[in-house]
Amino acid sequence: MHSPLNMRTRQDTTEMDTFRLSLCWGNSKWREKVLENLQDYGVILPELTVHVIRISRLRQLTDTLFNELGVAEVHDDE
Repeated sequence: MHSPLNMRTRQDTTEMDTFRLSLCWGNSKWREKVLENLQDYGVILPELTVHVIRISRLRQLTDTLFNELGVAEVHDDE
């Protein structure tokens, strides 16, 4: 864990930096190819951790959430 001093000075922290990528996908849409693409297309970060969150009925969940928040329009790539 970084001490407050290290966070302020940000000298050479090569050995301390970590990277996290979180992917949230509908369970029925998830493909392992996503992880293969990260590796094949040169995503190179030291200490990279990838978290994959797969949720059943993700579309229904987000539609309900956006409705509760009053979001009137959502554009998606499909």
